[in-house]
Amino acid sequence: MVDRCEQGACRTIRCENQEVTRLSRCTTQDVAKHERHGNLRNVTATKRIGEVITRGLAPHLRAEGYRKKGRTFRAKGLPGMRVVNVQASQWNWAKQARFTLNLGVYFGELVAMVDEVPKPEPLEYDCMVRSRIGSLMPSGLDHWWQIDESANLEALAADVATAYETYARSWLARMATLEGFVASHAPTRYRAAAAMCLGEGDRARTLLSRAMPRAEVDPELRARLQKCVDRWGLR
Repeated sequence: MVDRCEQGACRTIRCENQEVTRLSRCTTQDVAKHERHGNLRNVTATKRIGEVITRGLAPHLRAEGYRKKGRTFRAKGLPGMRVVNVQASQWNWAKQARFTLNLGVYFGELVAMVDEVPKPEPLEYDCMVRSRIGSLMPSGLDHWWQIDESANLEALAADVATAYETYARSWLARMATLEGFVASHAPTRYRAAAAMCLGEGDRARTLLSRAMPRAEVDPELRARLQKCVDRWGLR
């Protein structure tokens, strides 16, 4: 089934509905087979995103202990869980697609410390500290890779892997430490919890006290911050 199309492509996609439905079930092995036979027009661009990730990014992440579920990779082993998500554009269609990488770090222990319920398999948007790959690149601009019928999958896969190794890997490793996290722009209550884990009660007190005036317009947030002060004896 086709979710969307653009401009004049609607009629063509509807006429080829049976073919598009069949192609949407192509596996990454099918993509490789079609490529060998010079028949990449038979593979939807969305499926080719999966092939690019399988060839380039996935081996690097597996080597670092990441496990994949859907288009999200998660890695434990550091205080924070590292999360890498492959986001496809909502405007993708059968012959052309774009994707980017979303990055995040999630601390289940800190969630529990502020009296919230930790998530065993957090998604990128659940993370306390997050970034897009483009924000970490020299330009600082949002960065999307594009796939169409003429795309060189090997070159694209290598480019994605290089971008991860050059810009994302070190950021994730730094944010997944308590020291790196407490200095980030994450929500104050989690950073204060990280400071408490580091035995820095004075730093936690300072973080919370500075956040209190800004929380005046948000009673729920102020109550959460006050609960941390009371729970950790920081009066």
